[in-house]
This record gives sequence, structure tokens and C-alpha cells, in this order.
Amino acid sequence: MSDFAPEAVAPGTTACSLSEEPIFAWFDVRGDAQDDRLLRYVRQAAGCVLPRQPNRYTREAGYAFWLGPDQWLLALPRATSVAVETRLLAGGDQLLAANDVTSAYCLFTVAGGLAERVLRSGTSYDLARLGAMCCAQTQLGKTQVLIWQPQAETYHLLVRRSFASYLWRWLDDAISVWEGV
Repeated sequence: MSDFAPEAVAPGTTACSLSEEPIFAWFDVRGDAQDDRLLRYVRQAAGCVLPRQPNRYTREAGYAFWLGPDQWLLALPRATSVAVETRLLAGGDQLLAANDVTSAYCLFTVAGGLAERVLRSGTSYDLARLGAMCCAQTQLGKTQVLIWQPQAETYHLLVRRSFASYLWRWLDDAISVWEGV
């Protein structure tokens, strides 16, 4: 747990929990989405299928998030990150630009029966739009996040590390408010 995390709350004692998930290595990938060679190359190198539709993600060996018409964010298990980075950079310089951005991000999980209410109190984004395999780049508590819902009552929030402490405190306060209602 990072130095900004408050004391852990025992599971099941609250209607909402907040945790940090330091399990992924993150790679920013840019290239031509219309080039099938790029899609095959990333699948071979990283085990990820790049989504071609806006605000979508895929999950195989890791996650691949659509961030823009020519940009994706890969989330891969840290144990494989060095090998994947080597493969991504080995021969893809004509097809893509890839950068390890692991140190730039923190991943938080907000889960429980009050999770949606907590998040709705800090964003204008309609969380009902987060269907299966959907993600969104939006603002939460004045901070830009990438958000997705892998299962009911569970949300993942990817935030820039420089805003992580602020967002953690904002989420912790919002959870306290909703639990007190």
C-alpha cells in the first residue's frame, strides 16, 4: 500500500471499500488502427487484442484500453512486463511507438454497494454507460481518470500518480460521507 493510504478497513465491515492495485505494468502504444500488421504485432508481443471501437477494452493476457483513434493503454502483469517491453520494441519501430508508463499511474478499486453512489458524487459521467468491456476517460473529483467496471459493484480507476494522493483522500472522504448517510 502506498504511503498515502489510510489504515485498512477489515473486509465486509463497510458498504464500500477503497484499495490500491499495484499489479500491472502500463504501456502506452500508438499506431495506425487500420493497419492489421500492428494489431497482429501487438497480439504476438503482448498477448493483447487492441480494441478498435472508442471507449472499449479487451482482456486476454492483460487489458488493452482504447484511448484514441491511434492510442491504447496496455495493462500487463508486472511479472511479464520486461519481456513484453522487449518484444514490443524489438521490431515494431515501423509499426508503433510504445512506452513504459508504469511509474506514471496508480490503479484504485472502489467496491461495494455504495461504490456507484460514491463515484456519482464526483463525476458528471453517466456510470450506467459502463457496460461490458466499456471504459471512459472522465473527471472524478476534479481529477482525470480512466474508469471501468469489471464486475457489478466494482470500479477500477486509473489516475496519474501526481494526483493519486488527492484522489485517494477525496474517495476516502466521499465513502465516509455515504456510509454516514
